[in-house]
Amino acid sequence: MACEALVALSESYPLADSIAGSLRVARLWTRLQPGSAQAWRYYANVLAQRGWPDSSLAALHVADSLGSDGFRSAHTLMAIHLFTGAYSEAEQIMRVELQSGPPKTRMEAG
Repeated sequence: MACEALVALSESYPLADSIAGSLRVARLWTRLQPGSAQAWRYYANVLAQRGWPDSSLAALHVADSLGSDGFRSAHTLMAIHLFTGAYSEAEQIMRVELQSGPPKTRMEAG
């Protein structure tokens, strides 16, 4: 239940436009579940929103080391690029996913 609560909080703070709240939840989540790739991907997204691309990429690296999920990893990297203003890099990632990913990935990327 605690895991579900963290997911709910992680979805609520961005809707409330509270990056500070999102960052608190992300740090808590990675401390409580250091082996959760989902927690580390969320943390990577929040760090990118804060404008910390290097820390964001480091958190994504941790997530990928825990269990790579090609689409989710690509999606997180795309979000990092979007949040940090690297729009052409984000677009390139989605173009690759749309052209070469498995059917489910192509559907989700489109």
